[in-house]
Amino acid sequence: MVKTKHKIFYYIVQIFLACTLCSALFASCATMDNVIHVPTKAERYPQMYAEAPRSILIMPPINASTSVEAKDFFYSTMSIPLAEAGYYVFPQFLTLEYLQSQSAYDSEMFAEGDLTKFNQIMGTDAVLFTQICYWNKANFLNIGSVDVAVKYTLRSAITNETLFFREAVFSYDTSADLNAEGSEFLIMLVESIMTAVTTACTDYMDVAIKGNKRALADLPAGPYSIEYMHDGEEEALSESMSIEIGRN
Repeated sequence: MVKTKHKIFYYIVQIFLACTLCSALFASCATMDNVIHVPTKAERYPQMYAEAPRSILIMPPINASTSVEAKDFFYSTMSIPLAEAGYYVFPQFLTLEYLQSQSAYDSEMFAEGDLTKFNQIMGTDAVLFTQICYWNKANFLNIGSVDVAVKYTLRSAITNETLFFREAVFSYDTSADLNAEGSEFLIMLVESIMTAVTTACTDYMDVAIKGNKRALADLPAGPYSIEYMHDGEEEALSESMSIEIGRN
């Protein structure tokens, strides 16, 4: 009888140990599954490091928004983040003049086509396309914002490969903040009016400069940067991202 009890106790202990081991294994697997791998620049943009472009030609933005002015402002500010990253950027207005003379002003004609002629004629290594998907101004009481969605596609003018792609949505806060004492209703009313005015008069240039800089923040360094070919192990940003832009 005693032996039988010992056997039963032994089996219970074995079952308990087995269950504990299984639980530990499942917990370990779950932990491993929850580990998110953040790709490096070299992993996300391998063609940038393989082709190592030195120069970039910027095509006029494809404007799918209802804001006519957005196209010109984005086009005139695109060279800033590219030059800061260490690339030679073809002067936009000279480029625009040449494209117009060749009836090649519409970027839609080349967005998915052969770009090797740009390399042969102009000597550029890569061509940047941007598409402004929307530019919305929203205002409700004292809460205001300008929401912009832009797609960036950098393609090789040698192999036609996509070197870099980013889809960014940036929100530019235009809310007013008086930080003053007095009637709460009166303050809310004044803030609402100020927000509406600020939203309506938003500086396109400011939105474009800050948005482009944030959206292209992880572009691999170009040959005129001290980080050239040394930033491959840095973390890359998500292909699609939302960006909050302040007025300061």
